Order: sequence, then C-alpha cells, then structure tokens
Amino acid sequence: MRLAEDPHLSSSESILSSERPRVRLRASAANDNHRTHSYWRRVVAGGMAALFAASLILVGLVCVTRAAEISFTTNSKN
Repeated sequence: MRLAEDPHLSSSESILSSERPRVRLRASAANDNHRTHSYWRRVVAGGMAALFAASLILVGLVCVTRAAEISFTTNSKN
C-alpha cells in the first residue's frame, strides 16, 4: 500500500522528503581572515621565490663546474 503524498510536491521533492535528512556542513573559506590570509600568502610566495632562486644558483654552479671539468680535460690532452 502506498503512502499518501502531498499533492503540492513535485516528484523529485517527494523523493527527497522521504530520504533521511542531510547533514549540512559549513565549509569555511581559506580567506576568512583576510589579514592572516594575505600574510601567509606572502610568506608562501617568498618561500617559493627563495627556493626558485636557490635552484637557479645550484644549477648554475653545476653547469660552471661541469664546463670547467670539460675545459680542463680538453686542455690537458693537447
């Protein structure tokens, strides 16, 4: 036997009303506190810039060292 449904509800609303209630979670945005968020954004950007600069310096040193080795090897054979 079917239960009587509210005639004012559409079919999708009647299906949703028979389901158990959904739990609503409040999702907080990452920038709730703008002052703190902007500070940490600057810290992260500065850290990334420092890592990028350090990697460029290290790669440059490796390239210079490798070029010096090749140059030394080439000059010592002649």
